[in-house]
Amino acid sequence: MVEQNSESGRRKSVWRAILTLPWADRRAVTAVEYAIIVGVMVAALVISIPLIGKNLTNIFTTVATPL
Repeated sequence: MVEQNSESGRRKSVWRAILTLPWADRRAVTAVEYAIIVGVMVAALVISIPLIGKNLTNIFTTVATPL
C-alpha cells in the first residue's frame, strides 16, 4: 500500500514539474522584454534622425547665407 502512494506522489510531482516548467525560467521573458524595448528605440531613431537632419540642414543654410 505504501508503494502505491509513493508512485502516486511521484506521478503528481512529475505532472507538477511538467505544468510549471514554462513558468519556472523567467530569463526568456526578460530577453523578450528587452528585445521589444530595443525594437521600439530603433524605430524611434529611424523616424527621428531624418527629421533632425532636415532641421539641421535648414539651420546651417540659414546661418551660412549671410556669411
